[in-house]
Amino acid sequence: MTYHKRLLWTSLATILILFGVALAPGQETIVIHDVTVIDGTGAPPREHVDLVLRAGRIASINNARTYRHPAGARVINGRGKYGIPGLIDMHAHVAGDVLNELGEPGDRWDRGVALSFLRTFLRFGVTTIRDP
Repeated sequence: MTYHKRLLWTSLATILILFGVALAPGQETIVIHDVTVIDGTGAPPREHVDLVLRAGRIASINNARTYRHPAGARVINGRGKYGIPGLIDMHAHVAGDVLNELGEPGDRWDRGVALSFLRTFLRFGVTTIRDP
């Protein structure tokens, strides 16, 4: 698999976390049923697919109408939802914003404030940030 395909599918898996799916190695098999996948390559959207997730990665993409879910899999209804690659913000000022939020320029870095900023990016589908 090429680097770009790996990056694409890794990003897509990250975006799927926004569905509320907590992925961790060793956890159950998760199937997001009947989702539309836009892969970012210029190919047309793939409608009515089942995404099978194992150990935090996309294991397979299958036709939702014919795919039989694995026994014991957690199935999430994805109808009307989209799976897309993670978005990249190439000019974000996260560190400066976190320090401004804390008040004084000399205040220590606050992990909780930083995490709230990063979660905001994830809510909007941004999985990669470049902070100049």
